[in-house]
Amino acid sequence: MPVSAPIYSITDEHRSHAEAAAWSRFVAAGDAEAFCTSWLALLAARITHARAALLLVADDRAEAFGVTAAWPDPRRDLQYLGPIAKRALSERCGVVAAPGGGEPQADGAAHVGYPIEVGGKLCAAVVFDIAGEGGQSDLQGALRQIHWASAWLIDHFRCQVLVLREAELGRVATLNELMATALQHRRSEPSALASPRVRTYQQK
Repeated sequence: MPVSAPIYSITDEHRSHAEAAAWSRFVAAGDAEAFCTSWLALLAARITHARAALLLVADDRAEAFGVTAAWPDPRRDLQYLGPIAKRALSERCGVVAAPGGGEPQADGAAHVGYPIEVGGKLCAAVVFDIAGEGGQSDLQGALRQIHWASAWLIDHFRCQVLVLREAELGRVATLNELMATALQHRRSEPSALASPRVRTYQQK
């Protein structure tokens, strides 16, 4: 009696190993760059026919968005995904377009962009280049996966805001304490002596 051979896919095995490695890096991420890089790799593993992806994060100092993570190869030039990223950020919603602009064809490749907001502020945008093998169902699935995964980034950015806010509150508390110490003395000389810098100067 003939025995049929099991169906075996090297591609599926490679994807499975890549996803497992991304999970390990995601759990052990020690900084923001490692977190974002592993997050993007995990998301890419869940989007059917994904060919490339970028994660752009806001830089408050430059008031711009810079590339924080790229998939599958950070050395690859993915500037062609810039227009869909700009559109997602300007429209503040998920967008889908054909390469070069316009509506994607039913069986054609497409670029997908999705903005990430926290408290009404744009923090990031994720963009994908998706092959056209799966049609509209692939594009809808990609948007759903991005929307679902964005919760991780939103939580990450909220934690960053809290850290900055706590640091600012700490600085304000220190200033208030110094002012309260100085105001305990009515005359200027004792107030000046309460300052460590003035006291050190006088000792010299």
